[in-house]
Amino acid sequence: MLLRSLSVFAAGETVPANLRAIFALLGGALLAVAAARLLAGGPPSRRALGLLAAYLLTPLLATWASALQRPVFNERYLIAALPPFCLLVATAVCPPARAYHPDSPPLSKRMPGHLSFVLPAIALAALVLVGICPALSRYYGLGSYNKTLGWRELAGSLDTLAAHMPAGKVRIAQNFPDPTLWYYYAGPLQHVVLPPAAHDRESSAKEVANMVKSGIDWVIIPLQPAPGWDDNSIA
Repeated sequence: MLLRSLSVFAAGETVPANLRAIFALLGGALLAVAAARLLAGGPPSRRALGLLAAYLLTPLLATWASALQRPVFNERYLIAALPPFCLLVATAVCPPARAYHPDSPPLSKRMPGHLSFVLPAIALAALVLVGICPALSRYYGLGSYNKTLGWRELAGSLDTLAAHMPAGKVRIAQNFPDPTLWYYYAGPLQHVVLPPAAHDRESSAKEVANMVKSGIDWVIIPLQPAPGWDDNSIA
């Protein structure tokens, strides 16, 4: 969880898997510098550290815990935890400044040795920026990272298939609970997930029986690779 989270915060989800550890360490090092700097800044800074740490860790831990029960984790789900990471990195690399009150002493007087925090953080951030460039190139240059490619076509195909069918007698059955389809598909068809839980053949049979009882005549199944959810082609 920490490896994937910190690497995607530092350089994005397109970082090659063999480089994740490097960027996770860089991201973690920047957080450590920010924490050290805030801890050295007095009670207000320490309170800010507590708030930002809670802001960062709460969604991370909640996402991680839920992924243990429903294994459909994707780094995109961590977007809610990105702002505190960026704020902590900014804290690590920003130059000394005055507090909000105009009569407050400069940060350099309140935080002795501030350059020992800032200069290493700037060097770490520069390394992260170097890594972001090829990651962005992979994101924009490789179709496998383009979420739009294919989803719009799939939504159009669903509309075409169901054009002459009564919507109340048709269901779309996903073999993986991917919410992306429902971002692009805005048609009238309701959908189910088969299996309803990971590798759950018994619940799938019950779901199909319920559809039969409800008078469903057609089921459209957009299949996608789902080894963590439907590895035996239950759908």
